[in-house]
Amino acid sequence: MNRKEILLFLLLLTCFTFFVQWSGAEQRSFFSLILALHNDHSLIIDRYAEMTPDKAQFNGHYYSDKAPGLSFLGLPVYAAINTMQHLDRPGLFLPYSIYMVSAFVVSLPSALLAILVLRFLLRIGITEPRAFATTAVMALGTLALPFSTLFFSHQTAAFLVFAGFYLLFMVKPTGGLPATRLFLAGLILGVAVLVEYPMVVMAVILLLYALTFVQPRRVVVSYLLGGLPPALALMAYNSAAFQHPLHFSYFYEANTWAQIHQQGFLGLGLPRLSTLATVLAGSRGLLTLSPVLILVFYGLWVMMRNDRWRAEGMLFLTSFSIYLLMTSGYKVPPTDIWVPGPRFLVPVLPFLAAPLAFSLPRLRWLFAPLAMVSVAIMFLVTASNPQVPPEISNPLFEWWLPGLLNRSQIVHSLPELRFGISRGLSLLLLAGEVGLAALSAVLACLLASKPHAQSAVLSTLAVLMLLAYLVIGFPIDLLRPFDVPASLLEPTAALPAGPAAPLPGVQT
Repeated sequence: MNRKEILLFLLLLTCFTFFVQWSGAEQRSFFSLILALHNDHSLIIDRYAEMTPDKAQFNGHYYSDKAPGLSFLGLPVYAAINTMQHLDRPGLFLPYSIYMVSAFVVSLPSALLAILVLRFLLRIGITEPRAFATTAVMALGTLALPFSTLFFSHQTAAFLVFAGFYLLFMVKPTGGLPATRLFLAGLILGVAVLVEYPMVVMAVILLLYALTFVQPRRVVVSYLLGGLPPALALMAYNSAAFQHPLHFSYFYEANTWAQIHQQGFLGLGLPRLSTLATVLAGSRGLLTLSPVLILVFYGLWVMMRNDRWRAEGMLFLTSFSIYLLMTSGYKVPPTDIWVPGPRFLVPVLPFLAAPLAFSLPRLRWLFAPLAMVSVAIMFLVTASNPQVPPEISNPLFEWWLPGLLNRSQIVHSLPELRFGISRGLSLLLLAGEVGLAALSAVLACLLASKPHAQSAVLSTLAVLMLLAYLVIGFPIDLLRPFDVPASLLEPTAALPAGPAAPLPGVQT
């Protein structure tokens, strides 16, 4: 990475690891499988079943009802950190343990995803200022921000899917894709499916995309072979847990509400116009929370008119449309559960970056205000507990904004836990980090004609950003790597999966 990419990477990673979110049912379901694998060397989560209602029941035992890939990725991270900090000690605040794993298997891939998006935009001819602005807005002004701070699978899947696409795109001009790269792309997409089942649709779409330029076409068999190891891993997991390679955890959900997956096809039915309107423009709708994405539709039209980028425009349009229709056919509207917005669209959000960038030359006068509003809303959502109860009809004005104003709902942050400072002051520290990044962007533009001066300034700012990240964003305290914040070691009662609550010994 060059200096500018490092600055962007450090900014985003700090924003993603700064927040220590409350752990809801879905996050605890993923984590329960990690605990079972680590502590019991088993897929059975009976010892941890009370942690979450999101579980499957089969032959008298409980299992996580989620795709196992995120837990598989998190297992070595948990094992390593547990060796250092003993996360399994009695009385340790559970969301902290989940946060430590999430920082490396969700937040880190999310920051790396932004760098891939940036490089893709530059490769298709987007100017550097527009590419950086678009990438930053997509990372901080959409649902990518809150989901990069939560132990959900969607951002990790987004990184894997876009990485597979980028690998295919990088060799498109030659038309002759080496079998090894096709195999790697298939492997990455296979892991994405292991992490998030609906990514199988993206795997098929990208296979069709590769067929438009790979010569000879028979080489695409390598793509299918690459997807074979993750597929075998999933079938082995299903066989070990549910005694059949094609029996998924969704078939055995113990949560009565969650048995929605047993209706239709894994919870999917025909799209409904009312749900489509809710997903796009409801109180938790995609465009309501990120109005800057309205410009994407014009950008898609621009790409479709450009012979050079028509195939990519068609790919992005098809991907977004299919997942939008799938989300609109979900038996329970995906905005009616404990999430800030339509989470099933999160993995395809990176594919909207290029259309957004292509809209800028004509609609740049709209981009700045819409981008600022989108970023402000997403930081509000992330800081004020993005996991909204389903009974809240208008979360922006009934949940997030009141929660921020009266400070009753500001989520825990790393500086708060590490130094015991107030949550409000913690947010000011993050604001300072964002301001430092904005300063670096302005200086880079002003010194564009003076490369040596620009290089010196960017190097200095990169060092400052790194130091800031290590203090307020890096999960492990480098001065006390084997310790956890003292406030987290007091005995705690069973922690509800609800709004953030004050920690014992932590200033609020």
